[in-house]
Amino acid sequence: MGLSLKDISDRRLLKVYEKWLGDDKTNWIVGLTFLLEISKRLGTAFSKEDYFKGLQKIVGIKPALHGRAYHYFPADFAIPVNEIEALFQETEKDVGIAVAEPGNALEFYGSKSYVVPAIDSIEQFGEQVAALLKDVAPQFTQHASGRLLTFGSCFAVNVGQYLRKQGNSVYTLVVAEDVNSPFNNLQLLKRVFRDERTPVAEELELINTLNFDDVKREFLEAERIVFTLGNIFHLEIDGCSTIHLKKGSTLIAERFEETVKYLREIFTLLRENTRAKIFVSVSPIPIGGYRGDQFKTAIEADCVSKSQLRAALHACQNEFEGLIYVPTFEIFRWLPAHQSFATFGVDDGVARHISTALLTKVMEQLAGKST
Repeated sequence: MGLSLKDISDRRLLKVYEKWLGDDKTNWIVGLTFLLEISKRLGTAFSKEDYFKGLQKIVGIKPALHGRAYHYFPADFAIPVNEIEALFQETEKDVGIAVAEPGNALEFYGSKSYVVPAIDSIEQFGEQVAALLKDVAPQFTQHASGRLLTFGSCFAVNVGQYLRKQGNSVYTLVVAEDVNSPFNNLQLLKRVFRDERTPVAEELELINTLNFDDVKREFLEAERIVFTLGNIFHLEIDGCSTIHLKKGSTLIAERFEETVKYLREIFTLLRENTRAKIFVSVSPIPIGGYRGDQFKTAIEADCVSKSQLRAALHACQNEFEGLIYVPTFEIFRWLPAHQSFATFGVDDGVARHISTALLTKVMEQLAGKST
């Protein structure tokens, strides 16, 4: 486990404080934590000048603190709180506050305030993962002895591979990441459960030689289904959908209301035709690229795509009781903003591949194997 601040020596504390002072990529809460600890240990033995360096940096990073010094600094802080407040007011004299942030986040937001520490180790990453999965993991392991079906993008393959190695009975139905849209998934499931001969289903059967009778049997036997959503894009040629890139094909982006509609139909089909507990996630794997005029870059296209999927899925959760969301997207795309190490490309330099160490940490937690 990583050391906490209270475990390090005074000398080490001052070194990391100096590092924070010189670091452009940091946040004010880290500095506040250092100052509070230094005051507790060293008091006025630490120079006023050095305290003020940190205070000035804090207010430089976090404007609109004047009037709130008494909230963040205790009465026994080494610098009188009225002097800190005066500093804040002077530094922020040109800052106008229309609406200030709530003084006490816990009182305002309750237990769901956005408080994420700087993550400097795999162990700290694991602690955050455990917090995010604490409600999901017990439900996921409840039927661990039964057949599991993972359905969707490449991330579903990762889930299936790990659980299979752990002795789980797993079937994986792969829909390649860049064509794993709600639209395409719905066409596939309509063929599986209703025998509808959609263009996408015909391609899967004729070109990919997918046996739909076998697929249906796997869905019917599954006790758990992990469904991973990839993106909002599908291909069309003259209005006819396709999953294979061909000359003349056009990339179509679903509108938000279409994504919600397709997901509703998907969850209805799964509810009506299976007995499985359904776990659903948004794949953290980025799209491979984008072609078209709607977005300037693939990064923008991926951001809109993932955001739309997540929002549409949330809308459906309120309608389908018992649908269990697994926050792997938030773990691999949101937590990295607070990490000092990379999430993607670590093992092979490929920007779309998640670090094996981080993926294993998440899967251990989800499967109840973490120590």
